[in-house]
Amino acid sequence: MTYNVDIHHDDEDNIWYSTSKDIPGFVAGANSLDLLIQESNLTIYDLLEVSDFKVQFTMNYENEVHYG
Repeated sequence: MTYNVDIHHDDEDNIWYSTSKDIPGFVAGANSLDLLIQESNLTIYDLLEVSDFKVQFTMNYENEVHYG
């Protein structure tokens, strides 16, 4: 099964965060993209309670720009 994860960058607050419509309750945040990917991996596996099988997921990057 494949799960899609969306990665966003909030320029105003200078944080990275990820969400997924495929994984209820999933949200992760970090100060860098590398840390976000690590945190997302850990959180996804915890939420899906993966033990003996491989989960495949795709991370999609979208740069959100806020003007105000």
